[in-house]
Amino acid sequence: MGADVLEVLRKWPAASEARLRGSGIACELVESPTEFDPSSVRLILETGERLGEIIGWSSGKAEIHVAEVSTGRVETEQREIVVSRTSLDEILKNVIARMTP
Repeated sequence: MGADVLEVLRKWPAASEARLRGSGIACELVESPTEFDPSSVRLILETGERLGEIIGWSSGKAEIHVAEVSTGRVETEQREIVVSRTSLDEILKNVIARMTP
């Protein structure tokens, strides 16, 4: 599902626009240069109080970071994820929940 992970991450901000806006979360999508292998897509999420980052690689791995701005505390999670689209959707929902206390 590696390449599919990247496609899901590319489409997710537009598909989740209303939910993100309603939660006060700004989202930026950044893609790795085309010559990188494995290629990656990074979602940068931001509220006034928290910063989040989801990086998905074409290899099927993902890394998730959520930081609390006031304390500098960072939660990091690495996964050999995404055996299904459902698991990626759950990861994205979980990060949103962590971004909005």
